[in-house]
Order: sequence, then C-alpha cells, then structure tokens
Amino acid sequence: MPSLRSVAEACLRIHGVGVRVRSDEPAALEAITRDFAYFSSAEPLPAATITVAIHAQAPPPELSGPGPWWPGRGLRWREEGGARLVRYDGGELVRWSQTGAAGDVYGQRPHRLHELAYLLILSRVGERLDGAGLHRVHALGFEHRGRGGLVLLPSGGGKTSLSLALRGTPGLRFLSEDTPLVDGQGNLLAFPLRWGLRSPGATEGIPDRWLRPFHRERFGPKWLVDVGYFEGLLAQRAPARWLFVGGRDPRRPAGVRPIDPARAAGALALNLVVGWGVPQMAEYALSARAAPTLASAALKRAAAALRLLRTAQSHRLELGRSPQDGARALRAFLESA
Repeated sequence: MPSLRSVAEACLRIHGVGVRVRSDEPAALEAITRDFAYFSSAEPLPAATITVAIHAQAPPPELSGPGPWWPGRGLRWREEGGARLVRYDGGELVRWSQTGAAGDVYGQRPHRLHELAYLLILSRVGERLDGAGLHRVHALGFEHRGRGGLVLLPSGGGKTSLSLALRGTPGLRFLSEDTPLVDGQGNLLAFPLRWGLRSPGATEGIPDRWLRPFHRERFGPKWLVDVGYFEGLLAQRAPARWLFVGGRDPRRPAGVRPIDPARAAGALALNLVVGWGVPQMAEYALSARAAPTLASAALKRAAAALRLLRTAQSHRLELGRSPQDGARALRAFLESA
C-alpha cells in the first residue's frame, strides 16, 4: 500500500453516506484511510457529508474549561451551542455538532486520535444508515454461492479467527468480519473494515504489509489486517439464507445443527436490535432530543430482525477447540446445503 503521509484529506462514500476526514496528524489520517479503504472515493461527495477533523494538539481552553460536565465511564460530557463536547480521561476531547454534522477530535497521542476518530465516524455513519434502513449487526457476514449467512458470536468469540480459517473456501466471500449490514428485505450488505486480531500468533502467514498494531485505551492491543488482504474475496450483497448462533460447548465436537428460530431471535435482539458490540458511542447520542431518533432506529432494527427470522434458517454452530475446527464444520455444512 502506498504511503499516505502527504495526504491531508480522505474522502469516503459509505453506502450513500459521504465522509470527509481532515488531519494535521499524518499517522492518524493514514490509519483511518487504511481502516476504511474499501469505501475510499475519488468522486464528489454528497452535499450532506459528515466532516471529521483530527487535530494533533491539546483541546482549546474554551472547549475544555470548567463545567458543568456530566460524568461517564472514562469521560465527561456536556452540551454547548448545539454541540456535544466529550472530554476523555486521557486528555483528548471530541466536539460533535449535530446541526452541522461535523466533528473535531483533539489530542496529542496519535494512537488515541486514531481510535477516537474511527469510533466517531462509525457512530455517526451508523446513525445515518439506520435512518436509511440499513442496520449494522455484530456478526461475521459471508456469501456462499449467492446465499448469505451470519455467524453471531459475542465480542472476543472468534469471528475474525474463524473468518481467516474460512479464507480460501470455494465459493465463499466475505461481507464483513464484524458488522455487515442488514436491510428491511432480508438482504445482507457489505461493510468490510480492517480485520482485528487479539493475539499476535493469529497473524501467522499474513504478509507484513497488511498488518499493523492498534493500541486501544480500554480494551488492550489488537493487530489489524487491512481489507486489501482479502481482495477478490469480498461480496457486495446476498439474500440471507442462514443464521448461525455460534459458541463453544466442551461436551460437543465442532458441527452445525438446526435450532428453533426463537434461540436465534435472542442473538439477533442483542447483536442487531440493541447493537451490542457495534460502535455506537452513546456519549455522542444520548439526550432527550435524540430519543425519537433512537426509538425509530430500534423499531427499524427490530423489523429487520423479524424479517431475517422469517427468511433465514436458524442453526447452532459449535466451534470446537480451534477456529480450524469450526471452519471445517461450517465448510462441510455449506457444501452439503
């Protein structure tokens, strides 16, 4: 991948949502550009574009001065002049203007600037997509010979490791290893970002040019795999055919078996309707003014979940002792389906 250090701006087009990212911190901008490489756009962006500016400096005193500030986990926030101000314990500050759809990220640590800008973009884009009837679901999404599937696992449950083990499966392409999109008609849409691995050992065999470390403030480090590593293995959309509720039961070997849709309903309620594990950043959204928007999004997500339960088959995926075991079981099921 060519160096992006001389670039001061990145433009993204994410399923009709335009995003312009500007920065005076080359490392942070390069990281964001690699995160969203699938959505990089050289075309003019739509008028209602989200703008995020990353500033490698301490927050201006007029933004970080005395309160009142409302406390949160690892942060404090307040509203001022139609903007939400969020001050993080590490010294960083984010200002988000609801009316202007613009945000500023201030800080002096490049890795933290990257993390906060990434989460801000996903949170604000996700809100726009919800309004358009496209909803992120916390799952591994794939397409196999024209039919789509979701593997619903908790955070840290092994979605990324499973996707790497599935790489090379004949007829299988990926929609996203973490948050594919679901529409109201039961279709799955692509939302591929960087893949994230918790263990350095899981990166074995991946060329260095696709790898980079990522330090997270609260959840520990990860290794990121650029989406370019999966070039030619990405699908754009597929009708949902299968829902797999994944997990490990020491009493059972790796395998796939049918389950009652009611069991899949619980997983969809958590991973789609509530959006557990999906970057939503409550510190930018929660307020009495935002309540109608949040309620509308929840209703649309619930309708999408019900549609999936009606159109897709529900299964339990036992992952076995390793990602390879789970991948072999899923591969065998797909070939026989």
